[in-house]
Amino acid sequence: MNAKLLSSLSESVIQVLSQFGIQDFKKGRMATYDKRVTTEYVTVLVGITHGLRGNIAYSMCQKTACNIASRMMMGMPVEELDEMSQSAITEMANMITGHAATLYADGDHTVDIAPPNLMLGENVSMRFSTGRIVLIEMISEVGSINLFIGLEEKAA
Repeated sequence: MNAKLLSSLSESVIQVLSQFGIQDFKKGRMATYDKRVTTEYVTVLVGITHGLRGNIAYSMCQKTACNIASRMMMGMPVEELDEMSQSAITEMANMITGHAATLYADGDHTVDIAPPNLMLGENVSMRFSTGRIVLIEMISEVGSINLFIGLEEKAA
């Protein structure tokens, strides 16, 4: 998988979430998987089209999702994932993916993103259409987000 793309995604997590006061990011584990992953309780799936084809899944535990939603809603306490906090989490994934697409894009590469889809549930097994999935764990003061990246360059 393209190193520029992976760098664009991890940098976008840091830049977008720092706008909401979430600091001190570090990269955790990195791994590769063949087609199938098991997610945490909250997962947002964003489709990618045009110059790339595939999906990015942002997966986290419910506590991390509540912490992020709280920060995005100006510190309002978030005890459960109600409709508003779910909307905040899907918007977070949309913002990160859009920012990464902008960083990745240049004269030779363009990327379009689809609207995000939210999934809630324990140990959801996801099968990606791409051959290989890269995991980047991003750890911050509010918890960790697992980015499952299943993308391949689209054939011309």
